[in-house]
Amino acid sequence: MKLRFTAALAIVLTVLPAWAQDIAEVGGNWIVDLRFSPEAPASSTTMNLVVAADGQLTGSFYGSAIEQGRAVESNGQRCFAFRTSDASGPYHHSGCLEGSSLKGITWAEGRHFLLAWTASKDVSHDQQ
Repeated sequence: MKLRFTAALAIVLTVLPAWAQDIAEVGGNWIVDLRFSPEAPASSTTMNLVVAADGQLTGSFYGSAIEQGRAVESNGQRCFAFRTSDASGPYHHSGCLEGSSLKGITWAEGRHFLLAWTASKDVSHDQQ
């Protein structure tokens, strides 16, 4: 039993650095397009994601601190989920990295809406 546990731990420790590096691509400063339709006037906000090696996700979205954030690579996808809140209640957010963009969704419990959104890296912020 001890040998089996040691072997499993060795496999996890060998795989973890590659996983952590891959999921780290989700991190950074993002410009999020919040339009309800492509024809709607531009509406955007910023999102800052910080991914720790263990998958813990911190940062901010729409001016609110990220609560209970997690990021993971699963089934070949790099995805994340977290919660923010304001006076209207909690907001639940999730998304996945697709190429160099994020595609996500937000459910605002107190405001009774569900919004699909996209985001691109804020290269101007990264160059400062």
